[in-house]
Amino acid sequence: HNPTPEEVQRYNCVSTLQAIQAQGKTRFIGVSTTLPDVEEFLEMGVFDTFQLPYSALELEHEEVLSRVAQRGAGTIIRGGVAQGVPVKDTFPVKFAEKKARWENASLSTLAPQLDPMELILRFALSHPSAHTVIVGTKNLGHLQANLRAAEKGPLDAQLVEAIRAQVASVL
Repeated sequence: HNPTPEEVQRYNCVSTLQAIQAQGKTRFIGVSTTLPDVEEFLEMGVFDTFQLPYSALELEHEEVLSRVAQRGAGTIIRGGVAQGVPVKDTFPVKFAEKKARWENASLSTLAPQLDPMELILRFALSHPSAHTVIVGTKNLGHLQANLRAAEKGPLDAQLVEAIRAQVASVL
């Protein structure tokens, strides 16, 4: 989870993972990473899946998601509901930055009929290269709300573009 390419090479992680795979103990090899390291991991050509951060409030990995999928690897989105922003302060390290993005971009005005968490989750699901999105849950009601939102599918393409434009304007 979030190793550097240097660590992966120094500790022979790929060889170890390939040995585990050859023994039938796992079917796929994946890496959780971020920019700029994702580029080097892509070049290694050995990973079946990439876990990357992405949400309406964290657009930095948007383009690389498509490159990962074009290479035939799966994409696992983490932070797809922006770690609880704008609803509450669950991850204080990045909360202030993400909360400011939400407020400065006035995202709630784009689709006032949608719950903020639904808007953010469905935005992540709207990326054509998002194969799955990890969402945290604390109780059954929260899980059910996430499932209801996911069942509605991606947001309208015009709304996705409006969100991108408004967030980009405050970055």
